[in-house]
This record gives sequence, C-alpha cells and structure tokens, in this order.
Amino acid sequence: MIQNLDTRLNKLQTQCDYLRRKISAFPEGELSIQKNGSYQRWIIRKEEQSVYCPKSNRSLAEIMALKKILLSSATGSRRRIFSAKFL
Repeated sequence: MIQNLDTRLNKLQTQCDYLRRKISAFPEGELSIQKNGSYQRWIIRKEEQSVYCPKSNRSLAEIMALKKILLSSATGSRRRIFSAKFL
C-alpha cells in the first residue's frame, strides 16, 4: 500500500513539474472574457493592467485559454499531492 502511494506521489510530482515547465513557456497574463448580452470581449490581464485582445488575434486568445486549462490541471495535481502526503 505504501509503495503504491509512493508510486502515485512520484507520478503526480512528475506531472506537476511537466505542467510547470509548459506554463512557464506561455505569455504572461490571464485570459478573461467579458460578456454583455450577446457580445463578448477578450481581455488579457497582466498584474493590474487589462488589455483588450481583438478577435483578429484569436491565436493569442487560444494560447491563453490553454494556459488557463493547464493552470487548472496543475492546481489539481498539487492538491492530490498534498492529499497523498497526509494519508
């Protein structure tokens, strides 16, 4: 049982390290979508600054959305590692 936990913990740590490396390669900031009725605006937030991302720059919005997904996965991995350490 302990060996299985150690194996699982090592896999989660490896996954967390991989996600951290991937995330560091992305541009700074976070994608935010503002909705007003049927209209949507893409906003890139960097520290305390917000920059409008036009629809013509869809590739940047897709990259930032992928970064948000990877950050969510990394957070989940860190939670599982924390839980596994205290079982």
